[in-house]
Amino acid sequence: MRICFVSQQVADIRTGVGMYANELIPAVAEAGHRTTLVARGRAPGWKDVDHHPVPAVPRDPTPEGWLSFAWIAARRLGALGGARAFDVVHFLDAREALFARRADGASLVGTVHDCYLAAASPDLSYWRSRYSDWVRRWAYHRLARRLERAALRKLDALIANSRYVERQVGAAYALPPRALRTIYHGFRFGWEARSAGSPSSDVLFVGANFERKGLPGLLRALARVRERVPDVHLHVAGDHPSRRHMEGLAGELGLAEHVIFHGFLPRADVAALYRGAAVLALPSEVEGFGITLMEAMHSGVPVIASTEGGSAELVRDGWNGFLVAPGDVAALADRLLVLLTDGQRRAEMAANGRETAGRYPLARMVAETLAVYREVA
Repeated sequence: MRICFVSQQVADIRTGVGMYANELIPAVAEAGHRTTLVARGRAPGWKDVDHHPVPAVPRDPTPEGWLSFAWIAARRLGALGGARAFDVVHFLDAREALFARRADGASLVGTVHDCYLAAASPDLSYWRSRYSDWVRRWAYHRLARRLERAALRKLDALIANSRYVERQVGAAYALPPRALRTIYHGFRFGWEARSAGSPSSDVLFVGANFERKGLPGLLRALARVRERVPDVHLHVAGDHPSRRHMEGLAGELGLAEHVIFHGFLPRADVAALYRGAAVLALPSEVEGFGITLMEAMHSGVPVIASTEGGSAELVRDGWNGFLVAPGDVAALADRLLVLLTDGQRRAEMAANGRETAGRYPLARMVAETLAVYREVA
């Protein structure tokens, strides 16, 4: 098949979209399909992938500049002959199909990674109670939700990364059930797991949207944990405009010397943080799937995740990790203490997590995705 991928993240991985792109695209090319890539940034150097770069637009206020990217990518597709030049055009962030032009015989596929826009309440009180930059987020949500709905309704097939996301997005945008399917992410990990039961007092948080991913609650829980584990440290891998606010909160809680904000890191450095951590905490308001949870499990690191969203399809409470309700600081602190102080429990959960990670091979994700292409092409 002639497949064109559209992605605003390839060489510079900053979110789960970039991780997904770096797994799926080269694997499809390796399977022998004629593969074209329309993407921002430098060429990743994959064999048998024809790369057409899209420039970044300064001052685009949308996350990762997706709106300007969608516009320029649509124009680049037109220059390549339009959608009819391919059997399938796959938008790895489905919103970026917004400006795509349909053509007879062309098939458009998109992947949706979360239901943040679809599921969040439009009420001002919801945003004011959760985010320091609530005015900007509320205004963005009102506009972006309409744009996302328009983009997703153009697609012949929409791939969700969890059944939770499939249900939420399908209901919010009244999408036809025949267009929806769930394909869990698959992985080809590039690093080894840590030694079972390795002693550590390090907690790891990996994410780019601090408040939505639950970092404020994690900081408050860490302040409680420090009373029992004085040498506990939190490593934050990722960045966000709210970082200064988070650093201020850490200082107010007496954690200035216990929280390290690393910013965005190369994948090798993130892998090193996994190997050194006792637990990964991702207590999100809602999580689409949680690629970082899977990376932690592969690395032999127990996880604490949210009861809300697709994480609950991956984490079995008390077996390969813990689930806590969003905003429940006391429960989060309790689960952190268990994993930081009980080496045997930590080792058991780590082993169960590695077993879980083994159930999500890259080959399965690629095969199921190619089946979608064949179905709609």
